Amino acid sequence: MPRSISNWTFKDVQKNLLKNGFVLHHVRGSHHYFKKYTNKIVYMTHVQHHGKKSIPRGTLMAIIRQSGISKEKWVA
Repeated sequence: MPRSISNWTFKDVQKNLLKNGFVLHHVRGSHHYFKKYTNKIVYMTHVQHHGKKSIPRGTLMAIIRQSGISKEKWVA
């Protein structure tokens, strides 16, 4: 896994979301929607798949915020 926020690809994000209890809810074009139920709270985020390109920092920060997973847990 990457150790910083600047070099994450779709596969890295997908692995991390699945490892933290998310499931693939549906796919619409290049957007993959992931969902997780925790303590009566629903977390849902989507990630665009564009091959091996890195996800922009701002987009990744939004995914982290929407997932409810701490930033420290993402980069550890």
